[in-house]
Amino acid sequence: MTCSPETGLTRRQWIGISGAAATSVLVFPFQAAAKEASHEFHQHPSTRKGFYANSYLIEGDDQCALIDAHLNGDEAQDLARLINATGKPLTTIVITHPHPDHYLGLEHLGPLFSAAAVRSSEATLEIIRTTAADWREFPNVLKPLKQGSLMLANRPFELLLLPDAESIAPVVLFDAETRTLIAGDHVLNGQHLWMVEGRMEAWRNNLALLADLSPRTVLPGHGKIGGPELIESTDGYLRDFLSMKAQNLTAALIKQEMLARYPDHLFTEALDSSILAN
Repeated sequence: MTCSPETGLTRRQWIGISGAAATSVLVFPFQAAAKEASHEFHQHPSTRKGFYANSYLIEGDDQCALIDAHLNGDEAQDLARLINATGKPLTTIVITHPHPDHYLGLEHLGPLFSAAAVRSSEATLEIIRTTAADWREFPNVLKPLKQGSLMLANRPFELLLLPDAESIAPVVLFDAETRTLIAGDHVLNGQHLWMVEGRMEAWRNNLALLADLSPRTVLPGHGKIGGPELIESTDGYLRDFLSMKAQNLTAALIKQEMLARYPDHLFTEALDSSILAN
């Protein structure tokens, strides 16, 4: 069983944590973040089974591109139905970072869309390549991304390869025309942050870079689509946690205070894991 190099967890452990015995729920309708210049963003949120992670389909005039691939087979099949409903070929799958809830669905999506190139940072592609060695079939070409301009669904995006933060080797996309930021897990909305890897100051530095882009619409890695306030609220969560850590509060007190400040946030397991790791 292959381990995820950045977490040390096997696929089986990740799927167990996510509650794989639960039944997947297909989420419709798709939430459009922006529609200009003949292209559209469709949000597909996963259930608790997939840690509530988001995938996004960029639909152009004659082709589509997918951002992230969920965790499990059920939700990958949901994505496949969304893609097929457009009647347009899927040419590219971009993976924003190498956490399992954003790329393990490739095992199921890849064979269905074998012509789609899987693109990400070189470090992320190496993790995908290692993991895919255990899959029965994965025919897709892996193609590394470079910082700069990137065409997706015949639309220009600015691609940023940011320093390691919430994960290693994160990828962020910005559509300057619609001022739409695809933030990956740098930005979450209404969900406790996964701070297990400990690079919280680097995370805050990256958020400052994203704020400087002056986005109008922010597509978070988890949670509902929003505006630039999502960058600020994610930074505030990190700031609160770091402040409590600096006070040398006990784990129990940190959890109590964070739950009091963020009572409506989902997935408290992420908070528990972050407290334990830090």
